[in-house]
Amino acid sequence: MSKQKEKLPLTEGVIWKQLLLFFLPIAAGTCIQQLYNTFDGLIVGRFVGTAALAAVGGSAAQIINLLIGFFVAATAGASVVIAQIYGAGRTEDVQKAAGNAIAVFGLIGCALTIFGLFASRAMLLLLQTPADTLDGCAPVRRL
Repeated sequence: MSKQKEKLPLTEGVIWKQLLLFFLPIAAGTCIQQLYNTFDGLIVGRFVGTAALAAVGGSAAQIINLLIGFFVAATAGASVVIAQIYGAGRTEDVQKAAGNAIAVFGLIGCALTIFGLFASRAMLLLLQTPADTLDGCAPVRRL
Protein backbone atom coordinates (compact mmCIF):
# COMPACT_ATOMS: atom_id res chain seq x y z
CA MET A 1 0.00 0.00 0.00
CA SER A 2 2.29 2.75 -1.15
CA LYS A 3 0.87 6.18 -1.59
CA GLN A 4 2.16 8.20 -4.46
CA LYS A 5 3.14 11.74 -3.48
CA GLU A 6 0.94 14.41 -4.97
CA LYS A 7 3.08 16.67 -7.11
CA LEU A 8 2.55 20.40 -7.22
CA PRO A 9 3.61 21.51 -10.69
CA LEU A 10 4.82 25.10 -10.55
CA THR A 11 4.73 25.40 -14.32
CA GLU A 12 1.00 24.74 -14.64
CA GLY A 13 -2.13 26.47 -13.43
CA VAL A 14 -2.69 30.01 -12.17
CA ILE A 15 0.72 31.65 -11.85
CA TRP A 16 -0.04 33.87 -8.83
CA LYS A 17 -1.24 30.88 -6.82
CA GLN A 18 1.87 28.90 -7.72
CA LEU A 19 4.16 31.81 -6.80
CA LEU A 20 2.31 32.27 -3.52
CA LEU A 21 2.74 28.59 -2.65
CA PHE A 22 6.44 28.86 -3.52
CA PHE A 23 6.90 32.08 -1.55
CA LEU A 24 5.06 31.12 1.65
CA PRO A 25 7.76 28.80 3.09
CA ILE A 26 10.42 31.45 2.45
CA ALA A 27 8.32 34.13 4.14
CA ALA A 28 7.52 31.80 7.05
CA GLY A 29 11.21 31.05 7.59
CA THR A 30 12.07 34.75 7.60
CA CYS A 31 9.25 35.50 10.07
CA ILE A 32 10.40 32.72 12.38
CA GLN A 33 13.92 34.14 12.28
CA GLN A 34 12.61 37.57 13.23
CA LEU A 35 10.53 36.07 16.04
CA TYR A 36 13.65 34.33 17.32
CA ASN A 37 15.48 37.68 17.40
CA THR A 38 12.53 39.33 19.15
CA PHE A 39 12.23 36.69 21.87
CA ASP A 40 16.00 36.60 22.26
CA GLY A 41 15.97 40.32 22.99
CA LEU A 42 13.02 40.04 25.36
CA ILE A 43 14.54 37.23 27.40
CA VAL A 44 18.07 38.66 27.53
CA GLY A 45 16.83 42.17 28.33
CA ARG A 46 14.53 41.00 31.09
CA PHE A 47 16.67 38.36 32.79
CA VAL A 48 20.29 39.29 32.06
CA GLY A 49 20.34 43.07 31.82
CA THR A 50 20.71 46.05 29.55
CA ALA A 51 24.40 45.53 28.78
CA ALA A 52 23.67 41.98 27.60
CA LEU A 53 20.71 43.24 25.56
CA ALA A 54 22.97 45.79 23.89
CA ALA A 55 25.48 43.03 23.18
CA VAL A 56 22.84 40.76 21.64
CA GLY A 57 20.89 43.41 19.75
CA GLY A 58 23.56 45.90 18.78
CA SER A 59 26.46 45.56 16.40
CA ALA A 60 26.55 41.78 16.67
CA ALA A 61 22.94 41.57 15.51
CA GLN A 62 23.76 43.72 12.49
CA ILE A 63 26.50 41.31 11.43
CA ILE A 64 24.21 38.31 11.95
CA ASN A 65 21.37 39.94 10.00
CA LEU A 66 23.77 40.68 7.16
CA LEU A 67 24.77 37.01 7.02
CA ILE A 68 21.17 35.82 7.21
CA GLY A 69 20.23 38.16 4.37
CA PHE A 70 23.14 36.88 2.31
CA PHE A 71 22.12 33.24 2.77
CA VAL A 72 18.42 33.94 2.09
CA ALA A 73 19.34 35.71 -1.16
CA ALA A 74 21.90 33.07 -2.16
CA THR A 75 19.50 30.20 -1.57
CA ALA A 76 16.82 32.04 -3.55
CA GLY A 77 19.33 32.28 -6.40
CA ALA A 78 20.11 28.59 -6.11
CA SER A 79 16.43 27.77 -6.20
CA VAL A 80 16.10 29.73 -9.45
CA VAL A 81 18.85 27.64 -11.02
CA ILE A 82 17.30 24.42 -9.72
CA ALA A 83 13.88 25.52 -10.98
CA GLN A 84 15.33 26.21 -14.44
CA ILE A 85 16.84 22.73 -14.53
CA TYR A 86 13.52 21.23 -13.43
CA GLY A 87 11.60 23.33 -15.94
CA ALA A 88 13.89 22.14 -18.72
CA GLY A 89 12.81 18.61 -17.88
CA ARG A 90 16.26 17.51 -16.66
CA THR A 91 14.92 15.89 -13.51
CA GLU A 92 18.05 13.75 -13.06
CA ASP A 93 20.14 16.93 -12.75
CA VAL A 94 17.87 18.52 -10.12
CA GLN A 95 19.26 16.31 -7.36
CA LYS A 96 22.84 17.11 -8.43
CA ALA A 97 22.15 20.85 -8.44
CA ALA A 98 20.46 20.72 -5.03
CA GLY A 99 23.32 18.65 -3.62
CA ASN A 100 25.86 21.10 -5.01
CA ALA A 101 23.99 24.04 -3.48
CA ILE A 102 23.87 22.33 -0.08
CA ALA A 103 27.57 21.48 -0.27
CA VAL A 104 28.59 25.02 -1.30
CA PHE A 105 26.46 26.68 1.38
CA GLY A 106 27.74 24.22 3.97
CA LEU A 107 31.34 25.04 3.07
CA ILE A 108 30.65 28.76 3.10
CA GLY A 109 28.98 28.40 6.50
CA CYS A 110 31.98 26.51 7.91
CA ALA A 111 34.41 29.08 6.48
CA LEU A 112 32.39 31.97 7.90
CA THR A 113 32.27 30.26 11.29
CA ILE A 114 36.06 29.93 11.39
CA PHE A 115 36.48 33.49 10.08
CA GLY A 116 34.02 34.77 12.71
CA LEU A 117 35.90 33.10 15.54
CA PHE A 118 39.06 34.98 14.62
CA ALA A 119 37.69 38.24 13.20
CA SER A 120 34.51 38.98 15.16
CA ARG A 121 36.21 41.27 17.67
CA ALA A 122 37.95 43.23 14.91
CA MET A 123 34.67 43.60 12.98
CA LEU A 124 32.89 44.82 16.10
CA LEU A 125 35.64 47.34 16.75
CA LEU A 126 35.27 48.53 13.16
CA LEU A 127 31.57 49.07 13.85
CA GLN A 128 32.57 51.15 16.91
CA THR A 129 30.88 48.83 19.39
CA PRO A 130 30.95 50.38 22.88
CA ALA A 131 33.58 48.88 25.18
CA ASP A 132 31.06 47.89 27.86
CA THR A 133 29.23 45.60 25.42
CA LEU A 134 32.20 44.34 23.42
CA ASP A 135 32.93 41.36 25.70
CA GLY A 136 29.27 40.30 25.50
CA CYS A 137 29.35 40.46 21.70
CA ALA A 138 32.65 38.67 21.18
CA PRO A 139 33.70 36.94 24.39
CA VAL A 140 36.46 34.93 22.68
CA ARG A 141 39.63 37.02 22.62
CA ARG A 142 41.82 34.40 20.97
CA LEU A 143 41.81 30.68 20.40
